[in-house]
Amino acid sequence: MLLALLYGLYRALGRAWLEKRIRLALLERAQAAPDHLQAFEEAARVVGKIVNGAKWTQQDYLMTGVLLGVLGVGSGATGLYLHTGRLAVGLYLGGFGCIGMGVLAAMTGLVAGLAARRAKANDRDERV
Repeated sequence: MLLALLYGLYRALGRAWLEKRIRLALLERAQAAPDHLQAFEEAARVVGKIVNGAKWTQQDYLMTGVLLGVLGVGSGATGLYLHTGRLAVGLYLGGFGCIGMGVLAAMTGLVAGLAARRAKANDRDERV
């Protein structure tokens, strides 16, 4: 779970860094040729749409949380069914750990989804 969160953070920061580098390169070119400023502004807008609109590059924390929860319920039920032994205790406690991390990941996904929807709504309102 921690690796999935770190991976998602790495991808988000990498995407932001890439977008920044592209915009800086466009601004440097625009500074060298100010008569083409409108073309550079249009290119920056298109790059922003491509980088921000790529849904397949975003990690879905809601789905990760749900899958962890399902895995946790399965592990907890198996541990409860076995009754005794180290394996049963490990499965039982590990299952509840997965459920806890799954709930946290799912909540993170829900909050991120709501924030993204509100940001899109605010962008639409500003354009109108």
